[in-house]
Amino acid sequence: ADRDAEMVGRDGFELIPPESLDQARELFRLAREGSIAKAVEMALQRRDGTRFPALIHYSPLPDAAGRPVGMIIIVHDLTFRKQAEAAIQASEARYRLIAENMSDTVRLLDLNLNTVYISPSVTRNRGYSVEEVKTMPLERELTPASYRVARKAAREELTPERLAQKDLAMSRTLELEFIRQDGTTLWEEVTLNLVRDPDGNPTHILAVGRPINERKMAEQELKVSRERFQVAAHLVSDLIFEWNRSSNTLEWHGDIDRLLGYAPGEYPRGLPEALATVHPDDIARVHQALADHLKNDAPFDLEYRLRRKDGSYLDILSRGRLVRDEAGNPRKWIGINTDITDRKRAESTLRETEERYRSLFDRSMEMVFIIDLEGNFLDVNPSALELFGYNLAEAKGINFTEMLDPDQLGPGLQTLAAVVAGVNTGVSVFRLRTRDGRMVTVEVKGALLYRDGQPYAIQGIARDITDRVEMEEKLRAHRRELEREVAERTRALQDAQEELIRRERLAALGQMAGSVGHELLNPLGGIQNASYFLNLVCSDPDEKVRKHLAIIDREVKRSKKIITDLLGLTRTGPRQVLPVDLARLLDEVLEEAEIPDWISLSRSYQVGLPPCECDPAQIKQVLFNVVVNARQAVERNRPKPAVRVSLTGEQDVLVIAVEDNGPGIPQKLLDRIFEPLVSTKTIGFGLGLTVCRQLLGINGGEITAENLAEGARFTIRLPGGAAKDSGPDD
Repeated sequence: ADRDAEMVGRDGFELIPPESLDQARELFRLAREGSIAKAVEMALQRRDGTRFPALIHYSPLPDAAGRPVGMIIIVHDLTFRKQAEAAIQASEARYRLIAENMSDTVRLLDLNLNTVYISPSVTRNRGYSVEEVKTMPLERELTPASYRVARKAAREELTPERLAQKDLAMSRTLELEFIRQDGTTLWEEVTLNLVRDPDGNPTHILAVGRPINERKMAEQELKVSRERFQVAAHLVSDLIFEWNRSSNTLEWHGDIDRLLGYAPGEYPRGLPEALATVHPDDIARVHQALADHLKNDAPFDLEYRLRRKDGSYLDILSRGRLVRDEAGNPRKWIGINTDITDRKRAESTLRETEERYRSLFDRSMEMVFIIDLEGNFLDVNPSALELFGYNLAEAKGINFTEMLDPDQLGPGLQTLAAVVAGVNTGVSVFRLRTRDGRMVTVEVKGALLYRDGQPYAIQGIARDITDRVEMEEKLRAHRRELEREVAERTRALQDAQEELIRRERLAALGQMAGSVGHELLNPLGGIQNASYFLNLVCSDPDEKVRKHLAIIDREVKRSKKIITDLLGLTRTGPRQVLPVDLARLLDEVLEEAEIPDWISLSRSYQVGLPPCECDPAQIKQVLFNVVVNARQAVERNRPKPAVRVSLTGEQDVLVIAVEDNGPGIPQKLLDRIFEPLVSTKTIGFGLGLTVCRQLLGINGGEITAENLAEGARFTIRLPGGAAKDSGPDD
């Protein structure tokens, strides 16, 4: 009430600061003129002189005649609203500053993986504008492999069951490769989080991507470096070791087992056990040097002897360096062991006269030699002597052409002449013969040695590349083998396709056979019975009648055979598997085949063969068809026809061969001889061999055909066992 009384009668302009007076006077003028009600923002002044923003609603106050006599003013304090707006603007400014300057890419996607928002950093990182990325399908943004990774993660995380769990959070990190506008790619580590509304329903996916190209490059460089290290460790003659202090174990890079004569993995990997192979006279020095190195990082560069498995010793030069952790504690010891046995032996005999070679011999494990201008060896280092199997005295009496592959004698002499003439020949590759006759391949590079300004010898360095050349040849052979296997697989597929076509043909023939077989067999039976009756009632027929009755009987049998073969393509009947003596079965078939005496028939059966587990009726039909074919082949055009039948055993297979000296199989039909409707005869349907292959397949066997120098051979293989005893039975 006191405040109200204090305000009554005060001049309203006292509440208005100077900067707002003109605006206030204009409002009063408008109100006196009867202007309609309005609302304006204006700064007002408190009693203590402080100012605050206000929203002023004013309208004219008319009298009974409608003339304005005053104003109704309502004031709203806007201080808090203005403060809130300022805070929001500051927050938005800070957000824009972060979003526009950070290297990470922030993206908001809907649950269909469509981009709703993406930060401007995408333009710096990938060259696309924000609008381009928002309308770009995710499949175009990523490489195919990364797109599959992203889709797989989405399918796993965005299942209806998981999305229905309102308290389930999704946080997943993927490494994805994005495609830049210029065609290059950018790796990002993308962290995915699910965004839910206040009710816990999933609405969006927040993806924050951090560029990791440099890390990826570092990882790739580290991988390549490790691979190079492994390759180098296996190529050089030095042995690299790592001692893990925590496990007290040694890891070797290089073939320590082969060097010391052990089987792979046999040489001790524990440090105490490995130290036990040090020569007793050297072990104290090794322990002391190791202790000094561990204690105060004293250089570890020591020569000592290691015992081989056979009890002999190798001279080793060991150099190592300690790796400590952040606290300064020993963590790992890395070093190189070099076999200096040959160097030690050479030093005892060459120290006084070989000073000029010391640096080369001490530092290089390559083959080093000196020859005169005619190619005679003057000096050879131990590595070369070891490779070629000579001692130094023997090597000094050899001309390099004596070791050279005869096929390379010309190129070798040309290279020697070029080096003598001062030409830089670069690296040459030659095949040289060792003392024991082996051929090794070496890379050689030589240069002239001068004395008093005149060349007097050639110094060369050689490297044994035999293993590399052999490996390259193996790779080429492996490639050829792969090509051969691919060709074989291709042929197998072609054969399978041809087999499928053949089976379709057989099915068609079978359908035809099933529909007409019985219709033909019944009248043929009637014809055969009529022929038989005529033979009975004609007590003394003349020659012409007998001839035609015989023709009827023969053609009826041939027609029945054709129909039986047709039916046999699809109706083999149930198998009756029994142990079958194939020799006895062959004798029965040869008897029934009615081979005339003027055909020479020979048979050879290996004795002691086990029986064959098969259907005797089906196998007999096969043998009968093959034998009759052989008989018919030699009946046509041979002055001395012959048929040969043999039975042998090969491990678990019984082999039947039927040979004839007929005209053989036409080459164009040889590969198709077992297909239906293929025949070398002028009569018949060409179904007999097709039935044979089908029946053999049912019984686990196979049949092949080949031409001989004279005639043909059909070979039948059936499952069986090896012979208990062997010998011919002709």
